[in-house]
Amino acid sequence: MSNLSLANPFLPRDGSLNVYLKGVGKVTLRLSIMPTVWGEKVVIRLPRITHNFVLDNLGLSNQTVWFLRRTIAQKGGVILICGATGSGKSTTYYSLLKECLSYGQVVSSLEDPVEVEIKGAAQTTLSSKTGLTFSSAVKAVLRQDPEVICISEIRDKESAAYLFQLALTGHLVITTMHAGNFADALMRLEAFGINNSLLKALKVILVQRLLPALEECCKTLNQEESSKFGFSVYSQPGCKVCQSLNLTRSVLAEECLVFKKPLISFLTTERLNSDNNWWFLPFSSSMLSLLREQKISLETYLSYSS
Repeated sequence: MSNLSLANPFLPRDGSLNVYLKGVGKVTLRLSIMPTVWGEKVVIRLPRITHNFVLDNLGLSNQTVWFLRRTIAQKGGVILICGATGSGKSTTYYSLLKECLSYGQVVSSLEDPVEVEIKGAAQTTLSSKTGLTFSSAVKAVLRQDPEVICISEIRDKESAAYLFQLALTGHLVITTMHAGNFADALMRLEAFGINNSLLKALKVILVQRLLPALEECCKTLNQEESSKFGFSVYSQPGCKVCQSLNLTRSVLAEECLVFKKPLISFLTTERLNSDNNWWFLPFSSSMLSLLREQKISLETYLSYSS
């Protein structure tokens, strides 16, 4: 039912399961099974369910949304969505995919697996079990003449090099990668063998973090810190309501790097601060805005800023 291998129960196994939710449709759950001394440990990852996948509703800054839309309207280039597991990369991925469709663009998406079905997009599930690998799928996709090629994740040198080559030939490429900030993302691309000639295809690096939201039930005004910041700052010590309900609301913090001109060599922090060829929104600015807008607590701001 979950496409799990039964050959050897003593090895880690991954699988997926499709379920149908009322008002949402088909949703793919990801399963991970790990053998332990106490038996098998099973983790089921549920995707963040959103009905619309609208770019404006993600919590990104207005500037970031504007640059993303400008990049989508242009031909060619790579939009790289980064973050840790559970940081909302898939939600942003599908929102960008849907945004491309709203422009009337032909979109092909290769995913492992397809988590949410988007009407109008040609979505294909990659699977080593069926023999549909990245290399075979992307060659077939090119014969479909897509304007936008979406790949759920860059995982190896082959896929990285191929995607950047496609971006240089006029295709818009949208993909994701595990990285904690723009510097980590560039280091991973370099490790994947992306040289300077391919690097110029990179248009946007968007890195995401999901932070605990400030809850109304127990927030308290911190007078001392409010005086320091120059605006109202709230602390959240926690209360029985928070703890009993185990509230897990979150807000999105972002780091966004937009290349106004082609990047011809790997970027350093020094160049980032001394050059006007890019627009940069650091995490520190994003989190300060969330603190000012009373979306996160002082404790969250200090914890994630360090």
